[in-house]
Amino acid sequence: YEATLRRVASVLLPGGVLYITHEPLAGPGGVALSALDALDFRLHQAHLMSLHLLGRSPRLGLDYTYADYHARLGGIDPDALSRALMPEFDTLWARRYAVMRSGLLARLMSRVPRWANAFRMMALRRAS
Repeated sequence: YEATLRRVASVLLPGGVLYITHEPLAGPGGVALSALDALDFRLHQAHLMSLHLLGRSPRLGLDYTYADYHARLGGIDPDALSRALMPEFDTLWARRYAVMRSGLLARLMSRVPRWANAFRMMALRRAS
């Protein structure tokens, strides 16, 4: 992931901005996070079923093979990513947050920093 990102970042001109969002975090989730994730999945399935019964089913069956390749790596360490982009980039900010299908669970999880499971960051390419 880092090597691919460096290749993409190499085409940015000095002053260019690199924005990364909705990337899975590396690290253990713990029992509580696994339970919340399972609950979130069940709530999402119930929501889809209710839409189906109402005749308003969303289009399903999208292929995320390429978009989610990094999730199979076990997540990404944003600190290691910042180090990999140095010395060409200054990290302007990095945020960790919770991603859930259910808005209520995402709000709950956002209150507990250790439950963050995704991150976004912005970096600025330094002048040469």
